[in-house]
Amino acid sequence: MRLKTIVIGVVFSLIIIFPTTIWAAEVRPELSVLSDEEISQRLRFIEQRLDEGRRHANYWQLGWSGFYAVSGAVSGTSAFRTDDGDNRANYIVGTTKSALALTSQLLRPLGARHGADEIRAMPAESRADRLNQLEQAEELLRQNAERAGERTMWRTHLTSLAVNLAGGAAIWAFGDSKDALISVASGIAFSELAIYTQPGRAITDLEDYENKFSGYHSQQRFSWHLFPTKKGAGVGINFSF
Repeated sequence: MRLKTIVIGVVFSLIIIFPTTIWAAEVRPELSVLSDEEISQRLRFIEQRLDEGRRHANYWQLGWSGFYAVSGAVSGTSAFRTDDGDNRANYIVGTTKSALALTSQLLRPLGARHGADEIRAMPAESRADRLNQLEQAEELLRQNAERAGERTMWRTHLTSLAVNLAGGAAIWAFGDSKDALISVASGIAFSELAIYTQPGRAITDLEDYENKFSGYHSQQRFSWHLFPTKKGAGVGINFSF
């Protein structure tokens, strides 16, 4: 009985200590040497930039989600009501593409739409709390910049092209070839419009922060990509710091 009591006590101690240990994990060395005023300056800068990007991010997120939801509903209803086989194939493909786009919007919403709410919700009573805030703020700024950078990545545009070509091929096979061409052209146009209207200011915000506070150092990143060559394909490797 006494041993059982000791085991229970140890377990409860670990439950209490473990999350506390994680929360109190040491911040990066370059942050720990900052003065309280420097910490405040950096936090004010990041919070202001995050809040300034909130409106565009919300407009983009809600606007395109609404567009895909409405277009999918209209295409789905039309597919159900039409008696024309060619039109039905066209509507079904349109419904499918809208559903895929809407799913992507809902599963990968823009974090920038919340502004600096996450940072302000963190404890800020002690110096350690403020340092944790700053580290998380820098990470959030970096994540927003990475998401904004997806607009210019070839795989983003290639995915859009592949989905629309696949949809066009399905319409061509089961419907009308003219509808297939229109579907591909309009689908690519709307996809590219959605991609290029995505908020991109986070990239500039991160660059401005790095330039203003030269002590900032992002974590080392590693990425790779494939690219075509005359003899097949090559692999490119990128390191960032």
